[in-house]
Amino acid sequence: MSFLILLLGILLGIFVGYLVRYFQVRSLKPSELARYNRAVLVELAQETGFAEWNLKTLAVKASKRQAELYALGNDRFEGHYQQYLEFVHPDHRVRLDQAIQGAISSGNEFELDFCIVDCDGEERWLRSKGKVSITGGNPMLIEMTRDVTRINQLQSAYRRQETKWRTLMQSRVELVLVLDENNCIAYVNSTIEGLLGASADALLGEEFLAFVHPRDRSRVAQTLKAIHQSQKVDPQILYRLQSGQNDWVYLETIVCDERSIVGGLVLRSCKVNVGSLTTKIPRSSHS
Repeated sequence: MSFLILLLGILLGIFVGYLVRYFQVRSLKPSELARYNRAVLVELAQETGFAEWNLKTLAVKASKRQAELYALGNDRFEGHYQQYLEFVHPDHRVRLDQAIQGAISSGNEFELDFCIVDCDGEERWLRSKGKVSITGGNPMLIEMTRDVTRINQLQSAYRRQETKWRTLMQSRVELVLVLDENNCIAYVNSTIEGLLGASADALLGEEFLAFVHPRDRSRVAQTLKAIHQSQKVDPQILYRLQSGQNDWVYLETIVCDERSIVGGLVLRSCKVNVGSLTTKIPRSSHS
């Protein structure tokens, strides 16, 4: 009886993850909702593997779904704990064993994601949850397992993309300027020193367009004029800014009208890779 109670408890614990579906169908009649909930439990049971471990003999009984998840072929698995662990990826085997042993010694639940290698050498990610129960005087560990390979792949892809984006942003030098109504520099941060070779203080009052490449100057001036006049215009511009005496750097700039706050236009710029972005610049701008 305690085994059934524990099993139902674990099922209900996982069922919480399906509450979103419940809110989507909360308008159903009570009888319809009951049928829906039963259908969800059936679906969940079909997706979930179960294993029962006798902690005295270390014998393991696995459900058909559990055997499929662990790739336990009849000719490969003899039903013992140590062999059970051999199907887990070597890098995760110790961690899973520690989680299980911790649950056995403490009586607490364990939950862990780990990787296994199937018969074809393919890696698969599983999520196991289990707890110790006393059944007929024998300590038993009840384990439930689900395949979370797709979830893990999506999470890994997101982490890689986030890392790539952070690296990209850290490598892009941001320049912030405030231009007055005459497009003279009213404020500039210290990044300008690395671009123009002059201190930020020395550039205050200087005309911004004087540092823009001659072939880009007219286009940049038109954008600034339109924004000064509150006209609708694309606030993003690509152009070349003077760097040192004879060099130029490409900047991608967003122009914001912040005259009501700082009394001018705010330009936020990042240095960009000319190889990937020059196609966006009008032909007339290229030298």
